[in-house]
Amino acid sequence: MSEEVKPKTAVDLPTEFDSTTFIGASAANSIAVSRFEEAYRSRPPWDIDGPQPHFARLLGTGLIQGRVLDVGCGTGENALFFASQGLHVTGLDASAVAIDRAQAKARSRGLSVRFIQGDALRLAALAETFDTVTDSGLLHVFSDQDMELLIGGVQAVLRPAGLYWLMCFSERATFPGPRRLTQQHITTLFKDGWQIRSIEHARFEVIAGRAEDDGKIAAAWLAGIERL
Repeated sequence: MSEEVKPKTAVDLPTEFDSTTFIGASAANSIAVSRFEEAYRSRPPWDIDGPQPHFARLLGTGLIQGRVLDVGCGTGENALFFASQGLHVTGLDASAVAIDRAQAKARSRGLSVRFIQGDALRLAALAETFDTVTDSGLLHVFSDQDMELLIGGVQAVLRPAGLYWLMCFSERATFPGPRRLTQQHITTLFKDGWQIRSIEHARFEVIAGRAEDDGKIAAAWLAGIERL
């Protein structure tokens, strides 16, 4: 007797970010917030059950500390992990769907995290200062102009000597959607008012069956960048 095949739920279904025909970010164009809203009504490939391992490792070695701002927090897994380890965390994302899910997770886990639906290109409007800013896959969804706005905003809210931890697609990535950045491009973006402490090869963890099985590689750079 054949095994019953269960129908997929909405959260199991692929999104346009899984499609190789998806036309994503470029030097001239950012990915619209509406496309993330639609993706979060299902489950985008990066929305794993837990923090990105590279960020968990950074926290474990004391490189993420103090008051933390997680920009582009999505459904909150990185921010929730930081909070579970005793940090004061704010998560910000433009997607209302993602923030609703993040807040629900915080309630169900009994964790105190402030989640804000807001514009990452207007961080100075928060009128706050943070010791660490984490960015797991946000910068690379923006155009050149919007990248400058995000970096300027991070500079405005990050204390001097604070660290901005950036993980973005590298030129080896084959996932659709975000841009691929080279080490040289990252260095150029952060030449004024910053000092790059480290850049290392990394990889985004994605939902099982949504990456290498389809020939898609989420190769990345992980950069630690100090605000001067």
